Amino acid sequence: MKGQKLPNAPKNKIAVNVNYTWRLPGYALTGSVNYTWRDAQYGSIFNRAYTRSPSWDQVDARLTLAPEDDRYTVILFARNIFDDIGYEGGAVAGRRTGYIGPAAAGGATIVPVTQGIATSYPLTPPRTYGIELQYRFF
Repeated sequence: MKGQKLPNAPKNKIAVNVNYTWRLPGYALTGSVNYTWRDAQYGSIFNRAYTRSPSWDQVDARLTLAPEDDRYTVILFARNIFDDIGYEGGAVAGRRTGYIGPAAAGGATIVPVTQGIATSYPLTPPRTYGIELQYRFF
């Protein structure tokens, strides 16, 4: 085990967030963009090539509107704007016969590799967007 990397612990991770608030009559409008990059990582303490998930990046954004009295907030958001494939953790590998599709794997990506070993990657969610409403009663 000496010299092996810890599972699901990328060597590097970079996150940058930029936001700006515009003051409007009676309101504050805040825009925010977040960029995250995560290095490759292994899903096992044994650091085999078939348990390695590649590096990936993701861009998220938010637009928040709040009145001066701060009673409510309206938030528009988009996560994974470019719909990139990201990996929640290192890959899990096992011996398989035949082909296992995404439905049988619980939505994870299955990639067959050499010697009957298939690799499963836990994926980050695809592009999502929506609106969030918050109201403060007190």
